[in-house]
Amino acid sequence: MKKLLCFGLVLLQLNPVFSQFGKIDTVDCTPSQYIITTYLADAQTLALRQIFVSQDIYKDSVQIPSSHYAPILRDLQGIYEAGLPQITDSIFNIYNIHTYQDPDMTEFDLSVDTNYVWVKNWLATNLVSGNDTIDLLMSKYNLIMQGATIFIGNEADISIWTGSYLNLAPLEKEFKRVSGVLQASDGLSYIDGSNITMNDSGAFKEYIFTFAFGDCPSGCMGHHSWKFRVYPGCLVEYMRSFGTPLPLQSAIEEVGPQNLFSVFPNPSNGTFSIRSSDVISSLKVSDILGQTLAESRPGISEVQFQEDKKGIYFLTVTTDKGTATQKLFINY
Repeated sequence: MKKLLCFGLVLLQLNPVFSQFGKIDTVDCTPSQYIITTYLADAQTLALRQIFVSQDIYKDSVQIPSSHYAPILRDLQGIYEAGLPQITDSIFNIYNIHTYQDPDMTEFDLSVDTNYVWVKNWLATNLVSGNDTIDLLMSKYNLIMQGATIFIGNEADISIWTGSYLNLAPLEKEFKRVSGVLQASDGLSYIDGSNITMNDSGAFKEYIFTFAFGDCPSGCMGHHSWKFRVYPGCLVEYMRSFGTPLPLQSAIEEVGPQNLFSVFPNPSNGTFSIRSSDVISSLKVSDILGQTLAESRPGISEVQFQEDKKGIYFLTVTTDKGTATQKLFINY
């Protein structure tokens, strides 16, 4: 049986600062299990990048110290909980933005001389080489031989998987000291894609989340970014978004000066109110595929459409300042 959803529209005059742009929030930055599980690798990647940039003493350490990536996890939790669901939902859920693997921290290749006995043993067993240094490194860092390619002559390429995020530069140096190892390299070549970047100014850390789309990864045609600043004491400030317009017509857009409307309560049982600083000329409700389910004309204060499933929908509002879209959660 179809259920009738009624959207009651209440137009209230608000100060434009309601947009939350430039708003600084203090939140609980204790990393949740979700952030730890989902963004630990990102925090370690960002920490290693910063170690290289600052020439930190840990640049020669294979393990990334928790003292360097734990604060980044806290910052990511702060951004996630900063009270900006229209923005953070795009970053963490819709587009699922993560760091690009630069530098590579999970896999590298060894070129070895097959004339060495330990190389022959290793290629035959995939487990123990008989070379004390090689076997110690493999055990100490929980490394795994993924595969090997043997060439005509006396050379073979061995692929090593780390199983965790490591600083490969000093690890590769340790392997290259072993007689019989010709080369050790991650072999990473940059391919365009989504990314998270961090810059530590001293006074604050600036995070930019970038969603890349269109002919990725060979050469993305579009990049849309969101910028935040995180200050000491877990103060989170959303700065702005910029770049190519988002590719999905039904994609959620952040509340900002170009939008100037909010919808509440959200989630809802189907009745919503709208706040706007401008006169709304039209609105429509669409599903996640972009199909219009209902729309109104100027002067109409109620929209009705029939739908028998709870889920996610999108409300698009047009004023004389432009058009903006926000996500609606039906939960009944």
